[in-house]
Amino acid sequence: MTERKSVEGRGSDLLVHFAQRNPPTFDAREAAELLAVDTTTVARILSTLVARGWVTRHRKGIYEIAPLWATPSQPFDPDRFAALARWVREPYYVGFRSALEIRDWLDYPVRGRIWIAVATPHHAPSTLRDRVTWVVLREDRFSWGRERHWIGDQAIWISDPERTVLDGLHLSRHIGGVTEVIGVLVRAWSSFDRARLLEHADRLAIDAVRRRLGFVLGAVDLPGAAELAEQLHATLSHSRRSPVVLDPSLPVDGPIDRRWGLRVNVDRAEIAGAGRT
Repeated sequence: MTERKSVEGRGSDLLVHFAQRNPPTFDAREAAELLAVDTTTVARILSTLVARGWVTRHRKGIYEIAPLWATPSQPFDPDRFAALARWVREPYYVGFRSALEIRDWLDYPVRGRIWIAVATPHHAPSTLRDRVTWVVLREDRFSWGRERHWIGDQAIWISDPERTVLDGLHLSRHIGGVTEVIGVLVRAWSSFDRARLLEHADRLAIDAVRRRLGFVLGAVDLPGAAELAEQLHATLSHSRRSPVVLDPSLPVDGPIDRRWGLRVNVDRAEIAGAGRT
């Protein structure tokens, strides 16, 4: 038997109004202003709509109109990034594993966490769905390497492919390790702008990242990757005395690659097999 939903009065007015958006997200303040009611009354109305399956809650005070088929026993699971622009503040971008998820470049998406790069961490409305990992960067890091990702008529900032790789090599703990970066390069190499990858590496201006990227490009069998590695090698500082680790999220051990000044603390077999299974 088909489960039926009912709605009336102010709840109906709210649904009709916000359903015109794409995606149909809104916050409690907007709902209170629309219905000309106080916060207590709108909270009660929204709670009823959620319980009946008409509305789903993204985070505390942030909602989305559910499809007509959604019911309490068959709830709607919204795009978890759809309402992000309603609570995160500029400058920011969705990055690291979350950027890979948005681009469908992960074999196993991580649920329950969202990675957002910001100049200053701020309050995120509470939710049982996703914990926010704030990655704090200098404010000048947000003037390049990000692009708009559209969800319906709503845009959010995400790191571009090349910036995502460099961020992953810089702060590998937020992307699943260097082997995850290698896997992405192998699976999606045709999506990368190779000139922009080098330009971004210059703008980031972190010698350790240049070394990691050069080593990785030299280790993968991809069209043009070896040539990019040679260009990177020509830009390296020769004043470094101690090697940097390939993956800073792993223990510091393994052989030293003297060409790149790297301690290779990732198994060579893992490097060769990343992204190829």
